[in-house]
Amino acid sequence: MSNECFEIRFKRDFDQTLYRAEVEIIYRSEKMLRFAVRAGEKELLMEKWLFRKTHQWKIKKTNFNLAGHTKVNARMIMVIQDEIDAVYKKLYPGQ
Repeated sequence: MSNECFEIRFKRDFDQTLYRAEVEIIYRSEKMLRFAVRAGEKELLMEKWLFRKTHQWKIKKTNFNLAGHTKVNARMIMVIQDEIDAVYKKLYPGQ
């Protein structure tokens, strides 16, 4: 069980405002990482399956509406996932 935290910063496509979110690693194993991403009142629980080559990420739970503006939401989530990957690789090289 792991409860390590780090911070990410990201921008949405249509908005150049820089957003900040806290990422907590709530579970880590050889096969999977589980993250809780919190920004203000919004929360997103995601898993990354390390043994898969495609479709590694899975959203487990969210407290905001993903309906409507599907492309904008999908792009924002991909940006968050890329930022988590980049920071995680800096903090834990070789994992």
